[in-house]
Amino acid sequence: MRRKPFLKPLACTVLFLALGLGGSISSLYGEEWPSKPIQIVVGYSAGGTSDLVTRGLAEPLKKILKVPVVVENKPGGASLIASGYLAKAKPDGYTLGQVAGNSITERPFFMQVPFDPVKAFSFICQVFDYGAGFVVKSDAPWKTFPEFVEAAKKQPGKLSVSMSGPGSYLQVGIAKLERKVPGLKLKVVPFKGGVDAVTALLGGHVDSCFQSQEWRPFVESGKLRLLAIGGRERLKDYPQVPTWLDLGYGVFAEAPGAYAAPAGLPGNIRDKLEQAFKAAMGDPKFKATMKSLSLVEVYKPGKELYEDLMKMYEENKTTIPQLGITEQ
Repeated sequence: MRRKPFLKPLACTVLFLALGLGGSISSLYGEEWPSKPIQIVVGYSAGGTSDLVTRGLAEPLKKILKVPVVVENKPGGASLIASGYLAKAKPDGYTLGQVAGNSITERPFFMQVPFDPVKAFSFICQVFDYGAGFVVKSDAPWKTFPEFVEAAKKQPGKLSVSMSGPGSYLQVGIAKLERKVPGLKLKVVPFKGGVDAVTALLGGHVDSCFQSQEWRPFVESGKLRLLAIGGRERLKDYPQVPTWLDLGYGVFAEAPGAYAAPAGLPGNIRDKLEQAFKAAMGDPKFKATMKSLSLVEVYKPGKELYEDLMKMYEENKTTIPQLGITEQ
């Protein structure tokens, strides 16, 4: 009995069913990622630092991933609204977000946040740090940071320092410094933004300013003197200026500019995003954007970034309640 004629119709039937069920055989096994536009949520208004950095990344990411990359602004709540939105999104790699490091490491200890800071996100990478610096006017009597500290110890609570805040990583950094240095007590003067904090110093309303790099043009013009860096690494443009760690104070103040997806992102997608972001940071236009914003480029892969954030989170969980800071 011959059966060969039966095989050909059977093969055609199987192929027809496969195409009818999913449009292609590959759809039965899951489509290749990415296959549609990717949204990156930013918790601040268009034109701000986080927005410009993200848009600077979006263009090269589009070329690398070969799908549209759309930036969506969801301002409000000091970026917490956007982070809350991100935490609730589907972890499929099509919704990403710029997550401010201090919304993980500091804000949960001042206020209720709309996500679990430990479990809500799958971190992709760190892209930048704000590069906080401690500055005084160029005609101030203090030539080094230790000289300023010694002067402040002699008159506790008299010498003032401005910053954006309150409750910011900058204010937390100053409070930690005061705990580490016996007798050090500064008069903290928080402002709504960094420009206002620097302007107060230029106008002689405060004695010093601890701020991200809004001070840079005034240091370069000679109006302000940079005494120390708050982060763990010296700034490339000011290699001669020591960090607080270099000076032996044992504290640092950083605010990682991070990118994340909702928790549960598949590992293969996270790996692909991690590589794509790293490649995008090499784009010349992106580097020009970073330089124009006076930001410090810092690439840190997702796992390392998460471990770093959790170390700061655990330390602040114990430390911040003891600092006597309230976010107003």
